[in-house]
Amino acid sequence: MLQLIVCVVFESKTHIIRAHSIKNKKIINTYEKQFEDKEKLFDYLKNLAKEYQLHYIAVFFNAPTQGLIPTNDTKEFARFGVNAENISCLSLANAQIYTSLANIQEYKESFKDYGGLDFIFSPLSLLYYCIKQQAARKGIVLYAYRQAESVAMMVCKEKEILFGSFFDINLQDEASTLSSQEKGEENNPEEDIDIENYDFGNLDNLLDEKLDDLKYATTTKEDLSHFSSDMKMCSYIFSSIQEFYNNPLYKGNFIDEFVIFDNENISAVVLDYIEGEIFIKPQVIQIDTLDLMHELACKELKI
Repeated sequence: MLQLIVCVVFESKTHIIRAHSIKNKKIINTYEKQFEDKEKLFDYLKNLAKEYQLHYIAVFFNAPTQGLIPTNDTKEFARFGVNAENISCLSLANAQIYTSLANIQEYKESFKDYGGLDFIFSPLSLLYYCIKQQAARKGIVLYAYRQAESVAMMVCKEKEILFGSFFDINLQDEASTLSSQEKGEENNPEEDIDIENYDFGNLDNLLDEKLDDLKYATTTKEDLSHFSSDMKMCSYIFSSIQEFYNNPLYKGNFIDEFVIFDNENISAVVLDYIEGEIFIKPQVIQIDTLDLMHELACKELKI
């Protein structure tokens, strides 16, 4: 039987849908569109789904009301500033991803007129999946998952998860951004992450050098926007490392490696800057979020 697997990523400016028709575990057709208007995406989805007897929908869950706690004991949630009521949890090894039930319901409501939502993939769960696909690494490793408008992070020691956090890069009110120490309401909010707290002098020099090397004649608004997002990502990386080292909840030891699963082609300038600040050379592994979502959906459906 021909089946359709639909994967959707909502972003602030562009919404992406990619669908594959599957028969006998083989891809028959691929459909991909981008829309600025979310309603047009839903119209496209509705018309596409009509052609298939069975279809499944997966969405990338980038709501800021999510985080990770390195324990499976709900009695320990309060120690990390998380109220265990009105949240949904997903277990990962010795840790749990949590998020607001209200946000889960909001995502489900969005798709109720289009056959319902079958899979909700948190970037933290996608990050953990990517980690498991890698050969085991010794020591303490910091992992990051970079999507256009978010970054998810984990610190692991072999199979044990020591720390996790999630940041919405575009969120205006950064005080409401969640990490693994807060629920997104009013429980122990972190200090605002202020880019001005970091010394970007080295970055300015690196940027000048790279621009000269590449002989850029102009810099578009899109380039500047992307660079700004990269800088916010850097500030989140640095603040997460500080939290891991300084918060006694994590008993953080020094990080040995830093691996970035990158959906956005992070520039060499930014990677050089990160290395200069944390004295660890980032290892970059290119990934495709929509492909990962499709792969996981097929595993769940056993097709």
